[in-house]
Amino acid sequence: DTELRGVVRAAGSEASIGNAEVLLFIAWSSGSSWPLYQPTEVKQELERTRTDSEGGFVLPIASWRRGAMLRVQAPGFATGYASAGWPAAEVAERGLEFSLQPSAALSGTVVGATKGLTVTLHETHGASLSVETDPEGRFMLDDLPAGIPFEVRLLLPAPEGVDDEDFTRRERRVGLLAEALVLEPGEHRLVAWNAPQLCVVRGSVRVAE
Repeated sequence: DTELRGVVRAAGSEASIGNAEVLLFIAWSSGSSWPLYQPTEVKQELERTRTDSEGGFVLPIASWRRGAMLRVQAPGFATGYASAGWPAAEVAERGLEFSLQPSAALSGTVVGATKGLTVTLHETHGASLSVETDPEGRFMLDDLPAGIPFEVRLLLPAPEGVDDEDFTRRERRVGLLAEALVLEPGEHRLVAWNAPQLCVVRGSVRVAE
């Protein structure tokens, strides 16, 4: 066979998803276990196509490479990622099946926050998504998966004159906004959290003579 066929459906139903974008690519970090929502930087694009009205798609096997990944995106659904591997004969025979969950979103305000604070979602495998607050402390995170518990942290911006790479996340962390936040499929949750009271301490350290 020279082609590999697949289908994209909505999770929990047989409803097909038409006009979804299917991308076969090599990622910068190969061999990693990527959570569904984890944005993965494309190193090399191998093949791009869209599903038909019945959710079907076709990829030429000649385009595949070892370590390749598949990404499926459709409006209203959380982005899906999968390790494509190498299309073995049994996979080519039965085809690929992709299930996408309705995406969730989290938005709101960190009360008392200033521009540049970072709201970060962390899940148990260590993956994270971040967004900075605007001048009114507002933020928005979308394209999130449902049913996964997130820890929500608040991070400081790097102090003036300090390179952001030298200011570690541990040093920047100033608050735990939520310990186990779980979103439902298709949910858009609005929140309002109070920012911790912050102060700036300046000084110097000298070696005693």
